[in-house]
Amino acid sequence: MLQCITILQNMGKQFTENDKKVLRCIPRKLAIKYGCTPKHVNYVLNNNSALNTALTQNLNKDLIFLLDFFKPLSKTGNKNLKHQNTP
Repeated sequence: MLQCITILQNMGKQFTENDKKVLRCIPRKLAIKYGCTPKHVNYVLNNNSALNTALTQNLNKDLIFLLDFFKPLSKTGNKNLKHQNTP
């Protein structure tokens, strides 16, 4: 049972190369927010860090949130925005 809990804690989002491009300027900002180094944030972003501390779990959670926030809208989303702005 303890092994299952450890495995679940160590599982985080596996960021793709496209995700990393979207989040390219974020590590410095998150490092300032959490008082760590940008290198530590990059370890989490590059899937090199186990999520066994509160800091790495919070970094992973914020990276996922920011990725969702900064992802470009789909083509249908852009069309809907254009129709809403026209009088």
